[in-house]
Amino acid sequence: MAKSLVFVGGGHAHLYSLQRAARLARAGCAVTLVSPERFQYYSGMGPGLLGGTYTPEEARFDLRRLCEQGGVSFVEDAVAAVDPGARRLALAGGGSLAYDLASFNTGSKVADASIPGAAEHAVPVKPIHNLFRVRDAILGHGGAAPLRLAVIGGGPAGVEVTANIWKLARDHARPVAVTLLEGAPRLLPGMSAAAAAVARRSLEERGVAVRLDVRVGGVVEGGVALEGGEEVPAEVVVLCTGTTPG
Repeated sequence: MAKSLVFVGGGHAHLYSLQRAARLARAGCAVTLVSPERFQYYSGMGPGLLGGTYTPEEARFDLRRLCEQGGVSFVEDAVAAVDPGARRLALAGGGSLAYDLASFNTGSKVADASIPGAAEHAVPVKPIHNLFRVRDAILGHGGAAPLRLAVIGGGPAGVEVTANIWKLARDHARPVAVTLLEGAPRLLPGMSAAAAAVARRSLEERGVAVRLDVRVGGVVEGGVALEGGEEVPAEVVVLCTGTTPG
């Protein structure tokens, strides 16, 4: 009987393997992919997707179609638990899958557990399709008063997302007021001081308020609460605070 090989998640390593599914079939494997989403977005193109540089079709892989082309079974669901003794995966939507070998490549998610209220009131930058929520909020804003947005995290993701928020608003003539919040004394803490200075100057020249050396105490309805009592008002809060395994 064929061995059951289950790929959990449509990450980069699994995409490579799925493109070579015929080899796995010839080796005697029945292959299944489990993913909660049909489309896998490339994170490196996420900020450009937000800003309109890329279309959704240019920035994503169609997992279902890739599976169909390679003779792989596609299950649109998430794995909730693993029983290694029974070699069975419990699915979030109910039911289970048996496996002889399971491989996990589920990507990462934004770490929000340390920020009170972030799960309820902020938009994490991952999964990448969350950026459509930010894009829709900007494009749907029709008022004369600026839409206030706060981006938490001044690393590469935070800087790129902030810049593309500005680009999207400019290209579509939407008034926005953007604040970038970073706990370190400068932007891009892991990069050179020269790069950090260029990034800050570029953002501030475009009207972005860059706040450094600030500590976020929580995200509340209507803004970001800083330690010390100050509140930064924002209708949309974007979380770019680093990632943890998904």
